[in-house]
This record gives sequence, C-alpha cells and structure tokens, in this order.
Amino acid sequence: MPHARNPVDGSLVYFEEEGGGGVPVVFHGGLLDSVDDVRESGIAQALPAEEFRPIYVDHRGLGRSDKPHDPAAYVMAMRVGDAVAVLDELGIERAHFVGMSWGGRLGFGIGEHASERVLSLIIGGQQPYEWPDSPITRVVTQGLSASRTHDTEGLVEAFEAFEGVRFPDDRRARWVDNDPAALQAAWTTALAEGPISNNLPLRRAHQSRGSPARPRSANATSQ
Repeated sequence: MPHARNPVDGSLVYFEEEGGGGVPVVFHGGLLDSVDDVRESGIAQALPAEEFRPIYVDHRGLGRSDKPHDPAAYVMAMRVGDAVAVLDELGIERAHFVGMSWGGRLGFGIGEHASERVLSLIIGGQQPYEWPDSPITRVVTQGLSASRTHDTEGLVEAFEAFEGVRFPDDRRARWVDNDPAALQAAWTTALAEGPISNNLPLRRAHQSRGSPARPRSANATSQ
C-alpha cells in the first residue's frame, strides 16, 4: 500500500493517487474521513480528470495512516510534515490543497508552515484562529468522551444527534472503525494549539490600512 514517511517522527501516512500528468491536487477530509470518504466528496467527484492529478490522504490518527496516542504527535507542524512527505514521496514540488473541516484546519497550517509547496489552498468549514467554544466543539469533545475503547461509535452518534440524521451505513461503518485514543490525542492538541498563524493580527491590520480586499463570491460566507 502507498505510504509516505514523516522524516521527523517516522510515522507512515497513507495516500492514494490517480497518476497522470495533470496538475496535482491533494485532498484532506474531515476528522473521521478516510481516503474512501474523500473520494466520494462532491468536490473530488467534480474535478476534471483530464486536467488534474488527484491525491487522497488519510490524516495521521485515522484510516490506514499511523495512529499515535501521544498528543504531541499531532502538533500542526507535524501534521504539515505528513502532507509534505506525500509530495516528496511522489516527487511533486507544489500542489493545490483542498481541505474540508479538519482538513481545512490542516490547510491553514500548510499555508503557514510550507507555503513554498502550495499552488493554492481551497478550504471549507474551518478557520485559522483559536478553537472557539462552539456547539460543534462541544459535540466532538463529548462524543469522544462517550466513545468506547475500541471504536468511535459514541462520536458518530453525537454527530448524528447534532445533524438530526443517520449517516449511510457504509460511511457510518468506516467512521465507527477508528481509534478513539488516537482521535482524542489529536483533538486534545487541536484545542490547545491556539491560532495557526502568529501573524494573523498583523495581516488583518495590514489589510485594514488599505490593502485591497479580494472580491468575494456571491455565496461566500464568513466564519
């Protein structure tokens, strides 16, 4: 199976790619999303195969990537190192990165710690600031606390109650079949990490002093 090795701690990161000569696009999904889930996402399905080279990655802590239980293994610089290791394994200098939710948080980290490897960042459902005390934050915290030692059914049930749905059986089975101790370690570190970039206040101030803001699309939303 294709893996890249993070040179800092030796962790293996699982990925799949389609090959070809198109522009590389790296996909990272949500907190429970394996490669299979990311492949099924709407944005991945809509990518023109003749133009791009999609690469799908399992976050450390889930899927077929290594699952350390030490919270220190999930600091942002280490997670960014996983993404860079995938590029290095494939001999890719720069790529577009698409991150959704948990993967969007990683996308901001890639922009902060490895901008020289980025063609663009496409980020949805996340923000680069300190984690807020929000309803979804409490859902994850309480769901992980309710999860048993061998799977994450408690977390999946918490998400279902929050959304008012039952997830499709195949997706639900993949999400339940995760390591709760690894996800708890990752979540503990995320809650404590603060903002992704120490320069965010400076950048906001610079923009307010006259840097032109980029036009927003009609359906853009603020966090």
